[in-house]
Amino acid sequence: MTTLWGAPISPAEQHALGPRIQQSRFRFETIYTLIAGLVMVLIAGDIVYNATVVLVQRPVYRIRPGITVLGAGLSSLVLLGLWSSNHHWAKVLTNTALAAASRDSWTDALTSLVTVLTILGIAWLHASWIDGVASLLLGGYILFTGIKIFRNSTLNLVDYFDPALEKRYQMAIAHLPSVQSVVPISQF
Repeated sequence: MTTLWGAPISPAEQHALGPRIQQSRFRFETIYTLIAGLVMVLIAGDIVYNATVVLVQRPVYRIRPGITVLGAGLSSLVLLGLWSSNHHWAKVLTNTALAAASRDSWTDALTSLVTVLTILGIAWLHASWIDGVASLLLGGYILFTGIKIFRNSTLNLVDYFDPALEKRYQMAIAHLPSVQSVVPISQF
């Protein structure tokens, strides 16, 4: 039985609503993706703030590079596998939620890789500033990705359609021999 937010929908109502149910599911997917983008922006803000604090305070780190590098390295391998799977299925299914999850798992894998490099840099070079700089760069990247996800989701929620793309479609269709005229989408 089909449900909408856990509420069952009768077969008769499913038939009467038809495509509206599917459209509602796409709206929920877009809302969840929008929330994921917003969460990424908030997390990035926290990372940038903490990176700035680290750069100002210049803490001294005492770390054991062996086990920490191994943990971060294994984490990055697992996350790269997750990213690969999410990325593949997002393309196959043309699913915006999976595409957002793919971008999120990519930033997580990138975070783990940056952690490996930061640990090695601090352990071998004794340069504690590497942590702050790496976190600042990573936070900036996560912020950029989160804003991109949030922007795309917002545009999807308002049914935005690129006017330049619409014009290209109109021109391509108008050149078909059996087409007499093309009416712009905005007239509907």
